[in-house]
Amino acid sequence: MQACSRKIALSPEVDLSAYAAQTQGFSGADLQALVYNAHLDAIHATLSAATNGVDAEDVTTSGGSGEPEEIAYTAFGGTDEQSGKVLSRAEQASVTKRLELILASMASSRAAKSSKTLIRSPSSRPVTHVDDLHLQKSLKSTRPSVPPAELVRLRKIQPAMSASNWPPALKTYADETLAKCTNANRAAAEAELRRLVLAAMKSGELWTTDWSKVKLEAYALRSIV
Repeated sequence: MQACSRKIALSPEVDLSAYAAQTQGFSGADLQALVYNAHLDAIHATLSAATNGVDAEDVTTSGGSGEPEEIAYTAFGGTDEQSGKVLSRAEQASVTKRLELILASMASSRAAKSSKTLIRSPSSRPVTHVDDLHLQKSLKSTRPSVPPAELVRLRKIQPAMSASNWPPALKTYADETLAKCTNANRAAAEAELRRLVLAAMKSGELWTTDWSKVKLEAYALRSIV
């Protein structure tokens, strides 16, 4: 958990040992996914808070109601009833169009202001901290890649894979075979020997196999090289 969270900022109250206890059976990749998803959630929350802050600032500037601003019209030269003049449809359309252009310009100006507010230099951006809420949320959706049943089976096999638990005949065979290997075929011989031992363990033939008669294909590389 410490290695996976090395490159992110954790909140001071986060106790990784508590999450280590809840992630028994998780592989390194599983833990990385857990921390990565929590970090993404924290980034999303930070961006949402920043966006809401800009929106709130615009609302406060416009009067705090959040409703579209009403336009106050001022008539010069008296009202229509006093002047007896009525605007034609063409004049009304012209005024309406000019008002729409003014409103569109105001909206564009506000959008540019919002963009400038969101785009900040790296030094001025707030640090995104991953807290317990983000980790708990990620833990609910992250599962170990190895099922518990398979993990139990692998744990049973692991002690048997130790050379100290091999039959004496297998130990002798492994020592003699690897002693005859060269640098060219040693890695291939070791890999093939591990596969043979694992197959014998799965089939229950680890102790019944006559290992003195087993030939490694990788050992043939010695004569070729």
